[in-house]
Amino acid sequence: MIHRFGIRHHGPGSARSLLRAFDALEPDCVLIEGPPDADDAIVYAAQAEMRPPVALLVWAAADPARAVFFPFARFSPEWVALHWALGRGVPVRFIDLPVAVQLGQAEREEESPQAELALAASAPDEGGLADPLQAMAAAAGYAEVDLFWERLVETAPDAADPLAIFERIEHAMRAARARAAVRPGRDGRREARREAYMRQRIREAEREGFQRVAVVVGAWHAPELALERHTAKADQALLRGLGKTRTEVAWIPWTSARLAAASGYGAGVAAPGWYAHLFEHGREPTSGAAAEAIAEECNEVVAYRSVATAWAVKAARLLREQGIGDGPAAAVEVVRTADALAVMRGLAAAGLDELREALVAAACGGEERRLERVRHVLEVGDELGEVPDDAPQTPLRRDVAKEMRRLRLAVEPKAVRCEWDLRRDIDRARVAFVERLAILGVPFGERLARSGEVGRGTFIEVWRLAWDPAFEVELAVAARWGNDLESAATAVLFERATRVGLGALADDLERALAGRLDAAVGAILGQIGGRAAATSDVLQLGQALPGLARVMRYSDVKATERAALEPVFEELMARFSVGLSGAVRAVDDEGARRWAELVEEITLAVALIGPEARVAAWHEVLAAVADGEGWVSAHGLLVAGRATRMLVDGGVIDGATLRLRAGLALGAAVEPPAAAAWIEGLVRGAGVLLEHQEALIGALDGWLGGLTPEAFTRVLPVVRRAFSELGDAERRRLSARVVKGKTGAGAAEEALDPARVAGLRPVLTQIYRPEEGGA
Repeated sequence: MIHRFGIRHHGPGSARSLLRAFDALEPDCVLIEGPPDADDAIVYAAQAEMRPPVALLVWAAADPARAVFFPFARFSPEWVALHWALGRGVPVRFIDLPVAVQLGQAEREEESPQAELALAASAPDEGGLADPLQAMAAAAGYAEVDLFWERLVETAPDAADPLAIFERIEHAMRAARARAAVRPGRDGRREARREAYMRQRIREAEREGFQRVAVVVGAWHAPELALERHTAKADQALLRGLGKTRTEVAWIPWTSARLAAASGYGAGVAAPGWYAHLFEHGREPTSGAAAEAIAEECNEVVAYRSVATAWAVKAARLLREQGIGDGPAAAVEVVRTADALAVMRGLAAAGLDELREALVAAACGGEERRLERVRHVLEVGDELGEVPDDAPQTPLRRDVAKEMRRLRLAVEPKAVRCEWDLRRDIDRARVAFVERLAILGVPFGERLARSGEVGRGTFIEVWRLAWDPAFEVELAVAARWGNDLESAATAVLFERATRVGLGALADDLERALAGRLDAAVGAILGQIGGRAAATSDVLQLGQALPGLARVMRYSDVKATERAALEPVFEELMARFSVGLSGAVRAVDDEGARRWAELVEEITLAVALIGPEARVAAWHEVLAAVADGEGWVSAHGLLVAGRATRMLVDGGVIDGATLRLRAGLALGAAVEPPAAAAWIEGLVRGAGVLLEHQEALIGALDGWLGGLTPEAFTRVLPVVRRAFSELGDAERRRLSARVVKGKTGAGAAEEALDPARVAGLRPVLTQIYRPEEGGA
């Protein structure tokens, strides 16, 4: 007999109910919606070293970029079914349309890569679940389908009859499908083929003589898997002639964050941490008379109140670690408040919404921002799965492991400081390895100092290495780019080169050179040359200059490549110099800060590579910007202030000229906001400049002292921001110079009023010399 169990992917209520139903039914064959390509890999799920969240990765052998992920959490009904069957030696298989067929057919129908990626993101999917159920949800008083389903199934108390809930779900889905319009085009054909293939696999199990076949599928599919509604001949006709490609399979670690809907996963849930909590703290699955006794003796609301209590305790502990709330007392009040909200809303038990509101009210003093500090850890979680070493792995992961052994690099989560000599082959290879990983989104290493920046020589680079277990997931995701590290990193840079701006292209060129990816270097150089000639965006032109300068100064670039870069850099520099003054005259506050930082980066870049003629020409451009004549926006004066500081740092402007410029920028004719913007551009991050320019200090002090109270209030945030990067020692020295003023040492003492000092003396003596009794 066939028993269909319609579930929600990653639904804890579905998983609990499924366990109880399996204990009652004791099926002799379990069929699960999943990729038959991975049937041989199912056995690894039974190993103790396999700890979810994990995922099956299925990819086209000829093109790893065409890949599909099938994630499992410990509260996923599919994972629960796998473990139940494997633990009892019951045959278990996947029955969805093979990925080999889906990808092969997509290739035959010449679908775009975007369509294939959409297919991958939706596996497993919820079919057409949402739209037809909208009417049901509205009739039940719910605005959201997901919340309706969660209340109906996932957080509902366990029923006395473990099979009844699935019968009700299938009845509801049959009604929903009757109301739903036929899905047109590719989506409709794909769904029909999937369901036809599932029915064929069910028929196979029947022919093999199994008596109690359990079929675990998404709830939407359950009604259509009734064999009496479709003939085998019709299903065979639907599946005849489909394309196919060879696929490979691997188990990979996953994370709770990637299970979340916010990650872009099509079958994701809003709060994986909450769902894991529901699964853990729900009633433990039992069998036979024990289950009946619990159902009879336990009050359902009381049973589920333990879920709320455990959640409140966990939340209170996390908040307490942040210095928020009163610990146990807060947890008690949270449970009471959540229960009261549930009663007011006519619910059998408090859900996540009630607990969240109760936490804000009872533990966070009504301030939602306090809860936000722990909400991600609480509701999403930070779980990272583990996969046995002998489980199938992606070729990319095997290549990375081989390279780490060859280069004698350890998989160590603790940060290690390394000094690599770029005259040695192995150290150059290590730098290339780390850079290639970074291109794939795996930040294994952080460069602390470049060659030429370390005092002991120009060939030493300093790195900090640390292997985060979460990198395993990033490597699995990156497996679609290639079978080995070099080809995968090259493919990523090729793809980026067609869509990113000039600034990002320059950065990618630096990474490609450091990673010794010659093919990518040639492609990026070609893109930079073409874009440089075509673009008129001054900002993009400027953003490319710092990266190109670093490449020309530090990278192991060939003479022919440097010769190709020199004219490109010269052209970009010339066009940027011509357009800079006009581009920064009418910018907003945020844009002004971005331009000021870019001006500083380019100044450093030009000084880095020279020659003197180029540096002198750039200083002339800075002088034009620093003059700041005809600005449309006051914010542009922030850029003028930064250009002035660059000229001071470069020795082009002396103290007398700086005093003159300060007098003009802070004069009575200049509006206070504009003057404040000039100050921010000049002094932010430049405490040394202020310490050695007493006349500038005096000008700033006089300008602030001359402001009206209203003007002072307006410019105070900008001035605070300008001085925010000064250290404590710099602040003390600057304060001392302001107090000392222009009259030299002792000025502060001469200004003291002897009578007022005499009045303070008894108080100070009492504080510092209490043994004298204040005399």
